[in-house]
Amino acid sequence: MDLKNNHPTPLYHLIYIVLRDKILRGIYPKGSNIPSENELVKEYSVSRITARRSLENLSRDGLVSRHRGRGTIVTYDMPVTAAKSGGMEDLMENLLMIAQETKVKILDFSYIEADAELKSVFQLQEGDNHTLQKTVRVRYQNKAPFSYVVAHVPEEIGRCYKRKDLSHKPLLALIEQAEIKISHASQTITAVAADNKLSDLLQIKIGSPALEVTRIVYDTDEAPVQYIKIFYRPDKYQLQMRLSRVSGKKSNFWQSDS
Repeated sequence: MDLKNNHPTPLYHLIYIVLRDKILRGIYPKGSNIPSENELVKEYSVSRITARRSLENLSRDGLVSRHRGRGTIVTYDMPVTAAKSGGMEDLMENLLMIAQETKVKILDFSYIEADAELKSVFQLQEGDNHTLQKTVRVRYQNKAPFSYVVAHVPEEIGRCYKRKDLSHKPLLALIEQAEIKISHASQTITAVAADNKLSDLLQIKIGSPALEVTRIVYDTDEAPVQYIKIFYRPDKYQLQMRLSRVSGKKSNFWQSDS
């Protein structure tokens, strides 16, 4: 493959992007060897210096390690995958899986007065208890930031567990442990650009994309019992959805199996 024609981007960076994409997608899984300098020289018709710089940049980003006599080996772990589903059992299973595969650092565990947004989310009226329990956490996978989480629950639920409990169990499990019967949740997923704070917490560049998941969990009485915002590094987490073709010979639509 010749990359030299009509490409303003430096050749080493183009090769780096191609190899990085294959690593992130699992085409080159952890522990496998990626093409050597000689193989890159032949495949892309570039100089050895160009090929070497591409591999050095992958190593700099922690995606590979280079070994004399063994070549360049992928060190990147595939992200945790969560199946998107409307079922609370599936959601709990995904949360438990993430809890098992990551470690958590609690940045804040406090009680606050609900602002206008939180009053609306929790459907608080005049005369209601407007105090909420707030939890801020960062989860780590293999010592690298995985997600930044900000959660709120009504005070009466928050009093049922302690700060240290959040180090061992997902918040939703603690809510159920408080004998709250969970019914369903509404969830929004979008991409956001990392600001200074998110850049620092997730260790990504300012302006880099992050996956934002906003979820409101309801009990069987339709009362909101948890409001949570989770910001994921896109290289550490992915969502997976099973789709089925809508019945009908002329249909061009898909629907999720949730």
